[in-house]
Amino acid sequence: MNTRLTVGLAILCALIALLLFTLPEPERPAETNNDSANSTTPLQPIEEILDTPPEPLSITDPKLLQEYGSTSSTPIDDLERVDNVLQRFWLLYKNPDLLRVGSNEEIVESLTGSNPDGIAFISPDNTFIDSQGRLLDRWGAPLFFHAQSLTHIEIRSAGPDKELFTDDDVHTVSRSSIRPR
Repeated sequence: MNTRLTVGLAILCALIALLLFTLPEPERPAETNNDSANSTTPLQPIEEILDTPPEPLSITDPKLLQEYGSTSSTPIDDLERVDNVLQRFWLLYKNPDLLRVGSNEEIVESLTGSNPDGIAFISPDNTFIDSQGRLLDRWGAPLFFHAQSLTHIEIRSAGPDKELFTDDDVHTVSRSSIRPR
């Protein structure tokens, strides 16, 4: 019995060795010149990397509408971006009363920095904000904001015909999970 076990182990070891020698060698990265005299970027010590805290994720970013109106997106994508900005406003303030919801201009004022902390959720220099402070759709017509309540705002684009409430309108409703006080 000991002989069978020894022979079995020897065969197993031979098979493993054969397998290891027949497997292709893994690709290795190309060798680089580690000569510090030729290096243009000094390496950062690992201790500094480990001690550097990660940057906190920000819910505010004036570039939130940067892709708004781009040819690589759709009109509904534009409205979803506006919804995203409203959601971030509500998430930060947790008080829907702080968003001025009377008109396009008032909403844009709140989102461009006229809020308790002066935070610009969207850049006041955005090319889709006209001289009257209104956010325009991709066809140059002002978006229509209809506050159904403090936490439900319909966002409507007049569409290519630039007339509200026709068949080519694009719209969505932004809903906050925050309850009014």
